[in-house]
Amino acid sequence: MALAGNLKDFGVPDILQLIMSQEKTGVLTIKSDAKVANVGFQKGQLVEAIYGGATRDRVLRDYFVKPGRISSEELQEILRHQAETGSSFEEILLKFGFVSEEELKEIVVFRIQEVLDILLTWKEGEYRFETDATIYPKGVVQVSVNPQAVMMEGMRRVDEWPRIRRVLSDPKIILAQKAKPILSMEFGSNEKKVLELVDGTMSLAQLQEVSGLGKFRTYQACFNLLEVGVIEKKGLAVTKVARRKRVSGAKIKVFTLSGAGWIFIVAFVIVNVVLGLYVRSMIEDKIKVTTTSSHLRTSATSDLKVLLDQFFLKKGYYPRSLEQLVGESWTTPQAIAGFDYMRTDGGASYVLTPLATERTSIKLPF
Repeated sequence: MALAGNLKDFGVPDILQLIMSQEKTGVLTIKSDAKVANVGFQKGQLVEAIYGGATRDRVLRDYFVKPGRISSEELQEILRHQAETGSSFEEILLKFGFVSEEELKEIVVFRIQEVLDILLTWKEGEYRFETDATIYPKGVVQVSVNPQAVMMEGMRRVDEWPRIRRVLSDPKIILAQKAKPILSMEFGSNEKKVLELVDGTMSLAQLQEVSGLGKFRTYQACFNLLEVGVIEKKGLAVTKVARRKRVSGAKIKVFTLSGAGWIFIVAFVIVNVVLGLYVRSMIEDKIKVTTTSSHLRTSATSDLKVLLDQFFLKKGYYPRSLEQLVGESWTTPQAIAGFDYMRTDGGASYVLTPLATERTSIKLPF
């Protein structure tokens, strides 16, 4: 019966410990979202690990080709020989002396550690262990790695990552050597290798690809070199895709303006000039009307105040309302329209406020 479950209930370290303690043989498959990894076991020991469905042939090809350990011409010759003989990539590497068996074992162990580093960060997903299954049955080089040692190293790296990420947060960061390093000191082999590659043009992602050290060791070496002031961050790399998009966009704009675009722009300017003159004329007329209306309103207020004072002189108090003035024939309804009136202090004073005039909107002819 296959061992299966969810990572929320049974984490990656627990699964590895269980397989190791029971000395199981088979393949552990873990899926998280669209990501998948396979880990091979032989009597509880790690023998293989692949990520994203890559075969050992593909992993070895990337490991040797991307850093330039094998030229493109040599790769073509290997592939031709592989097609003719049906031999595996690692068999040809060994046969033609590109690598020794011991070096090849180190590469396989290195790749197992890289995959386990990724798996130890997964907190969600599903797992399934198939007994007696094999990832790479035709493998020439066989390794046997203690899962406990790999997990301990992986957990150490997981703890280190936050500190490194704070400094190297983007894989597009470009690093350059300083003209005058702050310190002169002896570096480890990883730092030496990375320092030789840092040229002010390659991004972190490119350094990782060509160094052959893997993600963690490349980032760690860069972090250490930054800490001692031997290298510095220069900026961010612009991807080719982004550059092509910008260039393509620029061409489209030029094409648009070279034809009908110019006609549209000229017509747009003419229409706006004519419309602007028309609106300006309407606004000026409105201002004149508003100014005249304002003067009339001021005059009406003064006239009404005179009437109120005359009413007070005759009766000894101000009217209860403006309508009282109309009712007693002091003025007309039109004269009190548009005013707010309130008698205060028992008729000894008043507050007269012209009501706000309605705003007139200017309607455009379209």
